[in-house]
Amino acid sequence: IIMKNNIFNDTNFVKINNSFCKSCNCQLKKINLTNDLRFKLLNNLKQIYFQNKNEELNKLNIFIDSYNYNVFIDGNNILFFKDRKVNNSSYSRLIYIYKKLLSLNYTPLIFLHRRHKNKIIKDLPIYYTPFNMNDDWFFLWSSLKKENTFLLTNDNLKDHIYNISDENDKDSITNWINCYVIRYNYKNSYNLIFPKKYSDIAQTGNNSYHIPFTNNKWLCIK
Repeated sequence: IIMKNNIFNDTNFVKINNSFCKSCNCQLKKINLTNDLRFKLLNNLKQIYFQNKNEELNKLNIFIDSYNYNVFIDGNNILFFKDRKVNNSSYSRLIYIYKKLLSLNYTPLIFLHRRHKNKIIKDLPIYYTPFNMNDDWFFLWSSLKKENTFLLTNDNLKDHIYNISDENDKDSITNWINCYVIRYNYKNSYNLIFPKKYSDIAQTGNNSYHIPFTNNKWLCIK
């Protein structure tokens, strides 16, 4: 649809409160990847990143299936967060974020390249990725393989989206990232920014259409 003129004004828009539309009380949904698309992405990921590396992939699958992990942490992203170098503060930051997830009743698994092994974090659940392989491949595989799990990273993952998807998949993966990727920032302490409980895509419900606009504004059409 191409609109030549903007026919909407602020009075036409509604806010979404805790996933409910204030106008019609419809609860917006989180739209997940279909199983067909998820398997397709995993297969693409395997062909592009894990080709001829079945041993490493099998080892990873056994590890992530051995426990009920529900958050996968991009450890390198956290270690390099501030000064783009690794020091004792980097490891303390990783421990703090890990413990914060624990306090919220999550079960996190950290992914780190093995060159970052350090006695400061020896008691944390960590999957150490091998040399000559990007640790991104491992946490991305794990997040896609185990449904309804979260990924904690500030990486925008654009390169991987481009590599493992075709033109028809990109919107679906972007929606998955918006729904299942936890971000973090620093304001006096490290804060976790959880994704919304609903997808920012056009939806129907309660005999209404809900169309997202910028600044968290939605159009509710009954």
